[in-house]
Amino acid sequence: MKRTNPAIVIPAYNRPELLKLLLTSVNRAYYPDTETQLIISIEAGAPETTRGIAESFIFKNGQKTIIQRKERLGVKEHIMACADFSEQYGSVVILEDDLIVSPDYYLFALKALSAYQTNDNVAGISLYAQRFNETAQLPFEPMPSEYSVYFMQLGCSWGQAWTARQWGRFKKWLDSTDDIRDEKLPSNMEKWSEESWKKLFNIYLLETQAYVVYPYRSFTTNNSEFGGHHMKYADHRFQVPLGFFTNESPVFEFPGFKDQPVRYDMYMEFNAALLALHLELKYHELCVDLYGTKPDEELKSFNYVLSPRKGTEALREFSMNLKPMERNILSPAYTNQHSFFYLYSKDQARNLKPLSHRQYAEMASYFSYFKPESRRFLKGYLPNLYRKILNLK
Repeated sequence: MKRTNPAIVIPAYNRPELLKLLLTSVNRAYYPDTETQLIISIEAGAPETTRGIAESFIFKNGQKTIIQRKERLGVKEHIMACADFSEQYGSVVILEDDLIVSPDYYLFALKALSAYQTNDNVAGISLYAQRFNETAQLPFEPMPSEYSVYFMQLGCSWGQAWTARQWGRFKKWLDSTDDIRDEKLPSNMEKWSEESWKKLFNIYLLETQAYVVYPYRSFTTNNSEFGGHHMKYADHRFQVPLGFFTNESPVFEFPGFKDQPVRYDMYMEFNAALLALHLELKYHELCVDLYGTKPDEELKSFNYVLSPRKGTEALREFSMNLKPMERNILSPAYTNQHSFFYLYSKDQARNLKPLSHRQYAEMASYFSYFKPESRRFLKGYLPNLYRKILNLK
């Protein structure tokens, strides 16, 4: 099997201080040899400080190339131009300038790209471990397994890697698709800017039924304290624990696609086929909606629906007691708590009520590792909220 040795490509624009932090973390990482290619692609119109930091940086593990774009590409076209280097180098790791990487990020990318380079179920590699569901605006915890990775039908923009073959399949789809529609995307993604490459990539994942490989342990984190292209204010929701101590020969377990049942769809909902079999249903009959965010049109297209949304008398009921959420279905624990998730037939699911504010608050509390109604939290939170509202005005 051909060994991929990805080039590191960093698109940079007007965040010179963040670029400096990223490059520092890149230099602290482990690399298999000293022939690694680093490309810093600077958008047209970038401040001189951005170029100055790129030029002064000394890459300790290979060759550094600086590309100064002559024309303004915009976010989407710049990222895609950077990914096009996969054709020249065989594979790429794309690091936007608001990231910090762990010491073994490159070794993970190298081995993951090699493991999945010929697997058509895999459309790319994420270096970032998701901990937040943007559609539900709630935390996300993947089901643990014996492997280092799982699969999710969701693009990643906080550290991603592609082989030339994976990126080429996406570009071929893009060139051959005349009418690209976003109606099947979650509602929040439909509202994303046309400058979002990830919006197009998510449509591609849906159309081709492909997945992205996600690590359980994150190899990148978003340095969102400073904001970003699409974040007006400081936001820590996308900062995740980043590994620091490691060695130069980490062990990663990469399963075949059929060997890893831990899979999630674009709503970050667990493997519907596995839950269906556990509920003694046919694998294609069940719509999983544990976050309660899927549109009615999608729920109506299945024979059974699993959701917290309330309707007529359900076939089965489950409490919300275990983490992650799907564990309450796979191995429910005895509890005297009230039911929270419901299994409905197609007829019962026709008039489900939207998730209430109370239910959303219950889910937020369930995900929390502290007591949100505690006096100490409220005494600190409410004054801070008041000050934030005044600042927004």
